[in-house]
Amino acid sequence: MAMDDRARALLAALNELSRFDWVATPGSEFYAFTLKVDMPDKEQFVYHRAIKPSHINAEPFRTALTFLDEVCERFGRYMLLRPEDA
Repeated sequence: MAMDDRARALLAALNELSRFDWVATPGSEFYAFTLKVDMPDKEQFVYHRAIKPSHINAEPFRTALTFLDEVCERFGRYMLLRPEDA
C-alpha cells in the first residue's frame, strides 16, 4: 500500500523536529505513528498515535507539534515517576 502524501509529510515533520526516528504504519483507515526510545536500565519507552490522513491538515508541522507535545508530557512522566506510578 502506498503511503498517503499527508501521512508522508507528517512523518517527515516528526522526524525533522524529533531527536528520535518515528515510524508510520498504514492501516485500513488510520496511520499509526510510533516512537520508540531505548533507555539504559529502563523499559523501552513507546508512544503510539493514530490519525486518519484526512485529519492531517495542510500544515503537517502543526500536527507534528501536537504529537510532540503529547509525547513530551508522557516521556516526562516516564522519566520522573516510578514504574508503578507512570
